[in-house]
Amino acid sequence: MMDRSMQNLRKRLQSIKVRDAVLCLGLLWLLRTIYGRTYTEKKHKFEELGEDNVENQWDNIETVLVASRHHRVPLLLFDIDILPEIFVERESSWNDKLHRCKVVCKHHPEEKNVITFAALAWKFQKSKDEFMDALTDLGFVVSLSEVVDPRIPKDGSELAMTPSYLWMARNDHIIHITFLHERGEEIKYLWVAPVSDREWKRTVRTLAPMLSDGWHSLDAVGAKFPRYAQAYDLSHRFTGLPVHLDGHRISVPYHIKSFLNEYRHSRFIECGRPGALERRSDTIVQQKSDLHRSRLAITMLTGIKKAFEMARKPFWITGGTLLGWYRQCALISHDSELDIAMWTRDLDEKVISDMEYRNFTAKFDMNAARAGGDAYFLNKKGNRVNLLLFDQEGDITRNIRTRTEDGQKFLLTYPTFQLCWSELVGMKLRVPCDSLEYLESYFGDGWRTPNLEWVWHINAANAAEIR
Repeated sequence: MMDRSMQNLRKRLQSIKVRDAVLCLGLLWLLRTIYGRTYTEKKHKFEELGEDNVENQWDNIETVLVASRHHRVPLLLFDIDILPEIFVERESSWNDKLHRCKVVCKHHPEEKNVITFAALAWKFQKSKDEFMDALTDLGFVVSLSEVVDPRIPKDGSELAMTPSYLWMARNDHIIHITFLHERGEEIKYLWVAPVSDREWKRTVRTLAPMLSDGWHSLDAVGAKFPRYAQAYDLSHRFTGLPVHLDGHRISVPYHIKSFLNEYRHSRFIECGRPGALERRSDTIVQQKSDLHRSRLAITMLTGIKKAFEMARKPFWITGGTLLGWYRQCALISHDSELDIAMWTRDLDEKVISDMEYRNFTAKFDMNAARAGGDAYFLNKKGNRVNLLLFDQEGDITRNIRTRTEDGQKFLLTYPTFQLCWSELVGMKLRVPCDSLEYLESYFGDGWRTPNLEWVWHINAANAAEIR
């Protein structure tokens, strides 16, 4: 009996040891995954960058980080050269003295050394003067770029200037801060302002005293940097994840891979032809006279946007909805329908089911729609959302539509286009980047004049019957 008890006890102890060992190994793997990942060794030869240059970069970055914390302007690493290499295995030689600044120091002698951070604009504005004065006292030459704030003041006051970028240079090294502005109403997003060629040249002249003759390539660096406006979803990706890099306390985007993918498709353009932005306050007043329609459209677009995001498929506004966005930065008051488009290849059952989850009923057969059949959704109140399907063939983008009265099909052709982000009714939505060319293909030269009797198969400039 005693022997059997001892055997049972021994087995229990062995099982506990095995379980504990497995738990320990799992915990070690988890810790290594979270904390043990750092940069892999760059392909650039470290010998090409002198020790003084490396130390100078390290000191500049640490000085700016300390100043930003002191003045409560939190910085987020926004550098697309560095971010892709975070959280991958380091080389065995990583602790060599040669690798003093192995993460944040740039090793691109031909492009010089510029590192990019981001900060929330409203936090910077709270201590703008103190922060910039502190940087100047620390030996930096500072250049602040500002643009007209496109957001309409709710109190009816005039449009104001808002910061877009802050550049600082010291001892042949540049640190660049991009400012993130919160925009949108129903669904908030982050906006980055553009930088004009004129403003960029002014920045180059301002920074020149702190840069050596080798910085003649600074203009090339500026050309590489996206000086166009950008837009990002306001999501957990911009929750700063604190990490220690080269002895610096730095925050990085929470989900770097998702951020980098969003960065590649972040280009943003403002609504409207030249002058529309200045007249947009009048448009807002006009919209208030039809508040019910405007509110309904916002509710519908919110549901559509969330449905397509769930399905992970892009869509863009087209037709009369795009025309209203371009012509007057608003919806067309006499147009009771919404027009959206997507690529034919992206239409699947998930898109339809996600739209149904948002209370839109598909009034079409998917295979017939892919062949050019009439496709639209209805919400519970019977409001219609037209869905147009596009295909790309070489330099031409085509859309096939069907006249409901007799089933006659039409081919509508457009020049090939890319998609950008913009804002309509306080929402971040996709539009063709060259919107004017796109609109003129469809509406012709008469798009400036409202036409209450518009019929697409009669008036569309690019509609041709398919025989």
